[in-house]
Amino acid sequence: AYFHGNANWNEFYTWNGPDQSIALNVFRADSTIKGRESGKDERRLSFQVATVDSDARRMTVRELQWNVGARAGRSAWGAMRTVSLEPRGR
Repeated sequence: AYFHGNANWNEFYTWNGPDQSIALNVFRADSTIKGRESGKDERRLSFQVATVDSDARRMTVRELQWNVGARAGRSAWGAMRTVSLEPRGR
């Protein structure tokens, strides 16, 4: 899995490489300062929370939306994606 962020937004996708020869799970996160969404409205800021189930060899990543709604400090869960940690071909 590859995690990145900067002037971004929350997004989960699979990058297949220039030759379509790999399947890399990508998790894009917003930036607290330069985010496309939260840079103008801090109520749009989100973080990603990752948990690993070592027995099942899976990782789940959930978006945590911070400071949503009219009341400051209120958070909510957003999008979620679970991926296998098994190497391809196994």
